[in-house]
Amino acid sequence: MTRTTDRLLLLFILAATSIRGAIAPVRAPIEPLYASADLVAVARCASVAQRDPTQAAEQDGRLVALDYVARYSTIKVYKGAGVPLVSVVIRPPDPAWGSPGCRTENVLLFLQSAGSDGMYALADSNLGIRDFPSIEPGDATKQAGLDQLEADCVRAAASGAGAQAGQALRLLGDFQQVNQATVEALSRLPRPPDHDAAVLRLDILARAKPVEYLKDLVREIQASQSMNPLTMILACRVLEDKANGQDLAALEQLVDRLPAQSPFVGEMVVDNPFRVAAMHGIRGLKAASSVPFLIQHVDDPGLEVSYLAVMTLAEITHKDRGGEFATGMGTFRRNPQKYRDAWHTWWEREGSTQFPQR
Repeated sequence: MTRTTDRLLLLFILAATSIRGAIAPVRAPIEPLYASADLVAVARCASVAQRDPTQAAEQDGRLVALDYVARYSTIKVYKGAGVPLVSVVIRPPDPAWGSPGCRTENVLLFLQSAGSDGMYALADSNLGIRDFPSIEPGDATKQAGLDQLEADCVRAAASGAGAQAGQALRLLGDFQQVNQATVEALSRLPRPPDHDAAVLRLDILARAKPVEYLKDLVREIQASQSMNPLTMILACRVLEDKANGQDLAALEQLVDRLPAQSPFVGEMVVDNPFRVAAMHGIRGLKAASSVPFLIQHVDDPGLEVSYLAVMTLAEITHKDRGGEFATGMGTFRRNPQKYRDAWHTWWEREGSTQFPQR
């Protein structure tokens, strides 16, 4: 992960762990979870109870970590034995949270066998339970496997139901690689009315076909006034990793048009993460034609954008040695003006002639 997505993921984890008394479904790659699980199923919670009702919640004045058993009614099994009811042992990470909530909406469970008594545990304590669209998945008795899970998510995304389509797109966004049928199906869907869902759809398409869809993703980001942090993580990752020479102008426009301060996650992120991600994409391209744009942004109000402009200039012009034009972020943060002045002087003396405006 890059620094941009790393930071956003940390913010999300902080937000998710603030939810008391519940297991918050979060986002992680589907394929490794599926491979590690003994049972993968869509289910609904039927009940939650303390595993040993005689165990005291406190000992010597301190809360004790307790195990709970959540019983889920299965709707469809994608992997493992098809049983109508599964019992999952859960230990909340903080004893103060008390009993986990019993969520009656559809969830997707990734479970591992927890012993000979038929109990299961989450395949990952944080990531083993995920939101799943409330529409019924495909035939519960016939089709299974990871490909069918992907196909059921596509069907839910195409349902037209706003919340359900959004949940399906979030799951599809967690597949490390979607198949061609998914790409074709999503490309035929009309733009979802919700910005988050629209960005998620384009994120999936841009990862599969960046040449065709990255510009559309940039335009959708520019139009968004608010966005779920998890959607931001995916979109930033595509901007950083999938850009090519044809996308340079779109990335530059994203940096120019979006506010320096993130409008989505408040004061915890000073630089707008989309601008930073776009700058990472520009840095990866190292195009000589971007030098005039980069010179304009060495004084950018976003410190990380300014730093990336300095570093990209140094790499394009091969002035990334000796410390006069480039340095580490810590040194740059202490005295950014030193490097900004060096680049402005270079531009006035020789750069504007070597790299004229497009």
